[in-house]
Amino acid sequence: MQGIVSLFSRSLSLGPVTLPFWLAAAVLVLAAGTSVNRLLLSRRKRLRRELSSIMTSAFIVLIVTAKLSPLLFSASSVFRQPLLLLYGWGGTAGGILALCASAAFIVYSLVKRRIPPGWSLAPLIAYGAAGGLAVVILAVAISSSREVRSPVDFELTDISGTVHTSVQYRGRMVILNFWASWCPPCRAEVPELNTFNASIDGDGPVFLSVNLTGSESGRGAVIDFAEQTGIEYPILLDSGNRLSNLLGIRYLPTTMIIDTDGVPIESRSGAVSASWLRSRSLRR
Repeated sequence: MQGIVSLFSRSLSLGPVTLPFWLAAAVLVLAAGTSVNRLLLSRRKRLRRELSSIMTSAFIVLIVTAKLSPLLFSASSVFRQPLLLLYGWGGTAGGILALCASAAFIVYSLVKRRIPPGWSLAPLIAYGAAGGLAVVILAVAISSSREVRSPVDFELTDISGTVHTSVQYRGRMVILNFWASWCPPCRAEVPELNTFNASIDGDGPVFLSVNLTGSESGRGAVIDFAEQTGIEYPILLDSGNRLSNLLGIRYLPTTMIIDTDGVPIESRSGAVSASWLRSRSLRR
């Protein structure tokens, strides 16, 4: 069960776009199921159109519910930073809520349109079978996609002048959040990062934000951004973008999980939620 929950909270990066696993799975279910039913219902065009309309609308319900779920699960963060609705997905809880809402919509639509259960059962089973196979393939691909990397070595100074080194954090999980002041999603995720940072206890992971200072107009831009957004966690300055280049950071924001041996074990592009960060920190 824990493995399923862990997989559910993972993500799939497609260039600058990051999709939660559950959303990528829903896309595959819709695409695979629609393709299979085109063959099964080639002579029953009306039923095919009805089911296609229902499943497409259910997918829209899923997207809308997921995008609005931060209002329910992270209302204070949305109030402080409305951009979270644009760049956030509501975390694992938002995904579960969205899937439940989508499933409820499918049942409601079948009843409302008075589609006989005998007519819809076989096509829905086909949707489930085709989509399930596609999801299993996706899950295997994600689970086996980890790269073997070497320990990360860094020495960076934060905005208060304190030096942070990778050596001093050996033996603890480290979470690095790479960002820049000109990046809208970076601004959107600040309330969630503050929430996560405040929840860390003495034995928890080390959370550090790393500003790509080499891409900024100056140190003042970093300080102004921190004051405007109310950042409450350490801000390390990657002056020449050396660390970000070393780790292959291409998109912002990017959050990287580093294990107790100093080896990167997971990386995610896009705004992250406090719940996602907590789920990753439990992997110690």
